[in-house]
Amino acid sequence: MKKQINNLKFFKRNISIYISSFSKYLITLVVPIIIAGFTAVASAQDKPVLTEVEMGLAQDLFNLGRFGDVMTVLVSREIPSEYQESSLFLIGLSSVGIAIRVSDKKVKDDLLVQAVDAFRAILVNNPGLVRVRLELARTFFLQEKDRLARQEFERVLASNPPAPVQANINNFLEKIKSRRRLRTSLSVDVIHNSNINNAPSDRTIFFLGLPFKLNSAPPKSGFGIAINSKAEYRHPLSDRTKLLTGVRIFRRELPGSVSDQTVYEFFGGPEFRLDRRTELSLSGVFSVDNNKSAHNKKRGLQLQVGRIIGTRTYISTQAGIFKRRYSETNRNRNSTELEFGTEIRYLVSSQFSLNGSLFFSDIERKRQPERGTKKIYLTARMSYLFGNGYTAGLSLSFERTKFKGLFLPQTKDGNVRADKQKTVKATLLKRDFTVLGFSPQLEIALQTLNSNAQATDSNNTTAQVTFVRQF
Repeated sequence: MKKQINNLKFFKRNISIYISSFSKYLITLVVPIIIAGFTAVASAQDKPVLTEVEMGLAQDLFNLGRFGDVMTVLVSREIPSEYQESSLFLIGLSSVGIAIRVSDKKVKDDLLVQAVDAFRAILVNNPGLVRVRLELARTFFLQEKDRLARQEFERVLASNPPAPVQANINNFLEKIKSRRRLRTSLSVDVIHNSNINNAPSDRTIFFLGLPFKLNSAPPKSGFGIAINSKAEYRHPLSDRTKLLTGVRIFRRELPGSVSDQTVYEFFGGPEFRLDRRTELSLSGVFSVDNNKSAHNKKRGLQLQVGRIIGTRTYISTQAGIFKRRYSETNRNRNSTELEFGTEIRYLVSSQFSLNGSLFFSDIERKRQPERGTKKIYLTARMSYLFGNGYTAGLSLSFERTKFKGLFLPQTKDGNVRADKQKTVKATLLKRDFTVLGFSPQLEIALQTLNSNAQATDSNNTTAQVTFVRQF
């Protein structure tokens, strides 16, 4: 009993010490935050509210090219809601105006970042303001962020602007094409998969008329990650010819999954500009696929053609022939692959886009010709930029795979195996929430596989978060 009382006293004494220490820590942490908050509120209240006369003065100063004075007027005032868009627009334009005149690179970069922030703040709630989008595109061009600049210029063209504006945009696009050398991309996806092991929904098969229960594991869910990075470099050989080289690295990993995969792909070859609207490239391709279940290598040739049709329609087509070689234990899977695909993108407006794609492949196995496959893949997508910073998308996909030989266990109808897969995918992007220039995009996909082969039907739901580059 005495020992228990002593332990209780020791516990109480330490608790009081912890509470005292935590209180000091809490005061040390919270008080400066509270003081900073009151200081910020006080400083905001100290600023006089921008009047209609001062707003007119800022506009007049801008018209005179006195961009620094414009910034002085607007930054020193509290901006009321009715002048938010117009003042942000003047801040953005003035920042660009000053940036063009200064020689210090650091100052110039900071001013262009400030301009991007101002234009994006307007477009978050009003994505249909074409003039603001045009200025954002021009700012991206000055930052040499060519992919983002081209994307915004194309959205402006979709609004059918006056002919002089179209001509000006086409000049920018020409400069982007002529200076485009190094281009990189990175995608990091956090994925939740409801059926990592692709477990079939049917747990019974029939062989020679007799039922057999499957001992395979039930569907297993889990979180994983997928990383896709790509780098391309174009070295000009002449006005119309460039040498394209590039590398792509893909990594997918799910806990306990046989579909874990790492792919290293290298490509290169000449790229020709046939005219102002058409480009063609011929590339040699070599890749190493460290698939967890079947390591293999692929080499071949790929032809790509891109064509701009009008100001709203973009079409690209690709065709390739490849040889795929597996490791010694899977040599029977060595194959020749033919691929063909085409994609059409149509910009209905600066906010609404439609995409359609068709893909076909024919895989012929060298040692097992009866195990070859033919696949056709159709996809339709749409995307719309809403107010409040949201971009929503919806896509429907249909994939049909026909096998060239019979598989055991036998198919349900006695015919060769044929699979049909349907996928419905919805995406939601929050444009105004960014981390280092990237915004989170939530994607949810429902996938259903139906087949005439036994114990093959399956259902799968995936949810993933992708960070999309905004600036």
